[in-house]
Amino acid sequence: MYGSDAMGGTIEINRSPAPVENQYYGEVVVFGKSVNDNLAGSWMFGRKKDRWPAKIRYTEQHFGDYRVPADQVVYLTQILPIYQRRLKNTAGYERDVSFFSEYRRGNYGMNVSLSNAYQKAGFFPGAHGIPDASRLEPDGSHRNIELPYNTVNHLKFSTRQRYSGTDWLVTLDLGYQQNRRTEMSEFHTHYGNQPRPERNPDRELFSAWIRTASRPNSGASSVNGNT
Repeated sequence: MYGSDAMGGTIEINRSPAPVENQYYGEVVVFGKSVNDNLAGSWMFGRKKDRWPAKIRYTEQHFGDYRVPADQVVYLTQILPIYQRRLKNTAGYERDVSFFSEYRRGNYGMNVSLSNAYQKAGFFPGAHGIPDASRLEPDGSHRNIELPYNTVNHLKFSTRQRYSGTDWLVTLDLGYQQNRRTEMSEFHTHYGNQPRPERNPDRELFSAWIRTASRPNSGASSVNGNT
């Protein structure tokens, strides 16, 4: 059913069903984690109106430097200190938003899903670039994000079109994804004796991929196409 993408197995997460009766509904969740002083919240609002259920969710979380049960780390054969048993510059934040709606009438059904996830998080400088104990000294804050750090943004849109008869079924899945990742690091933490490049000297990595997919399915046969 899933082809070569499922060599290690699949995990299918089903959406919670929409209410049967017309109504407004919602949810608020607040949570935290002690290992990195994580504070987070998520809220969802939905509406069921006849054949049109729809809901939107927004989630945001902020976290500080991670606590670890160690006082030092070995990187490239050098022993470096971990002050206050916290991995400096591992703080970050995340903001996610998603929308989902569906429609059913008679033999026809469809759904639409749109989501965007963004995260910015620091890298522990004690395991990055040329070893340098001075970059591990406390800076007075467990929540600031300095170089080196990375950002990730993932945008996804998908829709399923479905039409069924007495003894047949036709479905069409369409999707679009865009994933962008950037890693930033001070140039001289890797190349101490070289001159800084004139363009984007601190951009260590940039990657972006776009994927569109369609999967028509009629009965037991299917055709897959990815670009």
